[in-house]
Amino acid sequence: MRCCAHILNLIVQDGLRDLNESIVKVRNVVRWNSTYLMLESALKFVAAFERMEEDDGHFLRYFEDPSSGPPRFLDWENVRLFTKFLDMFYEATLRFSGSLFVTTNVYFHELVSLQDQLNQLCNGRGDPLLKGMAQRMKLKYDKYWRSVDRINLMLFVAVVVDPKYKLKYVRFWFKQWYDKEKADELGLRVREALNRLFKHYSGAMETPCGASASGTNEFGSSDVATMSSVLSGFGSAEERMKRYNNIYKQHLADEDSVECKFELDRYLLEASVDPETEGFDILDWWRVNSSRYRILSQVARDVLAIPVSTVASESAFSTGGCL
Repeated sequence: MRCCAHILNLIVQDGLRDLNESIVKVRNVVRWNSTYLMLESALKFVAAFERMEEDDGHFLRYFEDPSSGPPRFLDWENVRLFTKFLDMFYEATLRFSGSLFVTTNVYFHELVSLQDQLNQLCNGRGDPLLKGMAQRMKLKYDKYWRSVDRINLMLFVAVVVDPKYKLKYVRFWFKQWYDKEKADELGLRVREALNRLFKHYSGAMETPCGASASGTNEFGSSDVATMSSVLSGFGSAEERMKRYNNIYKQHLADEDSVECKFELDRYLLEASVDPETEGFDILDWWRVNSSRYRILSQVARDVLAIPVSTVASESAFSTGGCL
């Protein structure tokens, strides 16, 4: 699975490929590499830069070319606009690269937000410079994220196991983005991926969900009564008891199979938790409800543990090299 923070960085870099003159002027003043943090911090010192030009006779000599700085009033207005625009990417990057909270279920929400905002900027009548940046970013965005076929299905399953949203939320946005046939197909693919996971985990927990009754035992359920009466007159008491126990085990297996199927369907059909619930902890919710969703809670535990970015691990290695 690709690192989402790195893809986001590629999208922004494409948008800033031809740096606006106003951004270049601010960068020449503060000498920073991080564009968003540079612009955000520089805006706090607009008055200071203006005073430097007035009070420091050497300030203008700092710039080799007068056209490269210092920023003027219009430049600062552009910077305010760009900072507001880049803020959504910066916030998304922070959420993708978090290490103290679950990030897998965040991915789809950021996908919805970014696509919606880029579409508005590309199709609106706003600032032409900003619109050009948005259009370049949208091209890069579409390269990686426009086609759901290129996105790991686990990132959608992570939203389904979020009790605030579930499968209905994913299907809703598929319908906003695609025609009905395509949306239904994608929704079905996500559900099938969840079914496969659920079946795998039920098998690992030795619960025969979806198993065929005839394939696991000597007797079919329709033959139980007949065979019991026949066997009662043959063999030792121990052998008869063993056969009866096998019949009972098959009955329990059939009940467990139905119960397993109901567990997944029950979760998807039950009302979702209010998305606006304050202080909601998804991991705590699954811990509390693990007795109700014995298998699905194990699926959720492992899916939600998947990081959507390698930034945190890379940062740890970088820090380790400095020790």
